[in-house]
Amino acid sequence: NDWASVLIGWARGQHDPAEGVTIIESALERLDRARALARRPYYLSLLAQTYSRLPNRDRTRSILDRAIAMALERGDVWWLPALYLQRSELEIGADREATLLKALTLARSQQSRMLEQRILSSSIAASSR
Repeated sequence: NDWASVLIGWARGQHDPAEGVTIIESALERLDRARALARRPYYLSLLAQTYSRLPNRDRTRSILDRAIAMALERGDVWWLPALYLQRSELEIGADREATLLKALTLARSQQSRMLEQRILSSSIAASSR
């Protein structure tokens, strides 16, 4: 199934990012043709994470921007704090701080303790650099 293929691509991408990207993009294209958009922001975050292992920050950023826009448009916001966290990793200075604050505020409003802790850890690590 194509949902599983996205996860397989992400796992393969840990060792071979180019192969992982190919698998994930193919699976997402098949899901697009089937109009299967459930949890798409989450699956796009896996694609962005796999792309981040390649020297293509612009592509990673555009995928995250698309995932964030899709989450907001469709009300599929359960993974939105994590998307903002990923996006913050591509930013510096005040932009990064603002995006982390947005992620933290949203995680707290969703009572997502796990995401809140990840965001706080990232924020502490960023401030100690």
